[in-house]
Amino acid sequence: SDDLGNSWLEITLNEERITKMKVINSILYYTSDSGFHKLDNGKKTLLEGFTWGFLVFPKDDIMYVTKYNPTKNITEFYVSKDFGLTFTLKNNGWWNPLKGKAATSSVYDSGVKIASAESNPNIVYATILGEEDDDIDDKNFIGIYKSTNAGETWVNLNPTGETGGPYSSQNPC
Repeated sequence: SDDLGNSWLEITLNEERITKMKVINSILYYTSDSGFHKLDNGKKTLLEGFTWGFLVFPKDDIMYVTKYNPTKNITEFYVSKDFGLTFTLKNNGWWNPLKGKAATSSVYDSGVKIASAESNPNIVYATILGEEDDDIDDKNFIGIYKSTNAGETWVNLNPTGETGGPYSSQNPC
């Protein structure tokens, strides 16, 4: 709707699972099981693969996208500084499973939610879901990470530096 809901236009996206949608400057952006897309006079795929979420900063030409890596069973962080023409993986300090591959059983248990303020897109927070391949139940929660330089480097915000469980007052979930 572009008239406050008085009329509606049906759009068929042909996606199995849509994980996030947002309209920015009259363009629909969305992430799904097939990628990060924009819908503006036709569908355009900006990044292929199972994507969980995104942030778009039009005035800075910046886009952040979280995308599942089936080889490692984790979701990773990608940055575009040319408004979606190219994306670069940013994993310096990001969670890397102990044995090179997470014990997460499916793509649906390994998502990442990201947040940032439009006033300062350099500061990004990421809540990472997943299971470390060890004998500890992580409750499908790895931790909260923060970047102060647009994803170039990441810091685990857990006071102990641990990823996942076991959880206690010293290692909060």
